[in-house]
Amino acid sequence: MKKLRYLATLALVAVAASHVLAADWMTRLSPDTRVCSLSIPGAHDAATGNGFEGLDSVVGERYARTQELDLSQQFAAGVRAFDLRPAQCGNELRIFHGTLTTRLSYAHALRLLADSLKANPASLVVVVQRHEDDAKGAGYDQSRWAQLVDSTLHELGPVLIDYRPGLTVGEMRGHILVLSRDRYGQVPRGGYIDNWDDGGSWNAPQGARVAGVQGGERLYVQDYYNTTMEGAMTTKLDLMRQFLVHAATTPLRGSLWVVNHCSAFTRDPEAPLPGNTTSNGYRLNAASTNAYMARCVVAHAGLVMMDYAGVDASNGIKVMGKTALQAVIESNFTASNDKKR
Repeated sequence: MKKLRYLATLALVAVAASHVLAADWMTRLSPDTRVCSLSIPGAHDAATGNGFEGLDSVVGERYARTQELDLSQQFAAGVRAFDLRPAQCGNELRIFHGTLTTRLSYAHALRLLADSLKANPASLVVVVQRHEDDAKGAGYDQSRWAQLVDSTLHELGPVLIDYRPGLTVGEMRGHILVLSRDRYGQVPRGGYIDNWDDGGSWNAPQGARVAGVQGGERLYVQDYYNTTMEGAMTTKLDLMRQFLVHAATTPLRGSLWVVNHCSAFTRDPEAPLPGNTTSNGYRLNAASTNAYMARCVVAHAGLVMMDYAGVDASNGIKVMGKTALQAVIESNFTASNDKKR
């Protein structure tokens, strides 16, 4: 009996240690390391983990959920890159997925991340945002969207950091870097991303760029998001592989940003129509792409955006988001790049 209690205690200690490691993994990074050369686990459409607002919850849970954990839980699990998609909803910005409203406002989402950083000051956060213009409705005003983004970021204050080439971990600790795919003013409160690409070609994404007042750096983006068609999953995995290999081996890795998406949706046999986006379609895709990332990730992977980050099972499907997240984290501390590709 004593032995059983001892083993149980060891197991609890191990579980607790793993949570500490996940929440505090950035304490292990050298302050001189450039942020763009890290492997950073990220959450695609991160706010869907907080659920959907009102009647949108009926549709959202079935068709648009991409995360099991809420924003704070994602941070606690080790996620440090967050895909947020604000759109105008009356006189405020809400986080949307397509036309569906999540329970988070833009301001609340950023405050949650700021609070997590306050409790973990050795960490840093990268927010990749875009204007979710699928959510345009009556009274929509592009200039109003830009004003709301700018004012929200202004109110967030000194927790934000301006992008500049060569940003290091030490400079970014305790800060949020907001990289916006859509412009909201002449001067960003963070940085802008130009020429984002979501095609299926290796050559296409090489014109993208991260830019700020003090200059810019090249960006490679893999955001191939529809794996429903025959052969599309093979294309997706091959693109993921090419980005992993290039990010790990390029001599430019100290000045090259990489965003490599595991996230996509694949065919859901229970979907009303073939090719429909469903939450299970995201889960089924994650079962393949997250598992592949866990096997193949090597150092300097960039921002790795995944669905169901931080959990290995969702709705009975093995989404492998915890395993992939942990592999991405550990790739920062392993010198070997000889994993199977």
